[in-house]
Amino acid sequence: MNCADCYEFSEQNIKFDLEGQEGFELMNLGQYIRAIREQKGLLLREVAARLEIDTAMISKIERGEKTCKKEHLEKLSELLDIPEKELKSMWLAERVLQIVKGEDHGLVALDLAKKELEHGRRK
Repeated sequence: MNCADCYEFSEQNIKFDLEGQEGFELMNLGQYIRAIREQKGLLLREVAARLEIDTAMISKIERGEKTCKKEHLEKLSELLDIPEKELKSMWLAERVLQIVKGEDHGLVALDLAKKELEHGRRK
């Protein structure tokens, strides 16, 4: 994989293509959690216990059937040894995607929002 075309999360050595493949989908937060959990040899029940949720719920989060709660990100960060910023970025990206996916002007709206955010930082 050419790293000019990929995004690599900091210390976990998990990469995925950002472009160049027809129909390729980015790794979602649940898939990322599963990949790191498995890499670290943790069981679903261990993660579930740390988050104080049942095993079925973390399984659904990993499969993308349910959304992780924002308050779980800090505990996941500690447990999986991932910077919380990465988890929050993926979590927020998924929330934004849920809103704009399928909208006729979704990309235009995202571009406008990005410009507003950038402008707001300069103030």
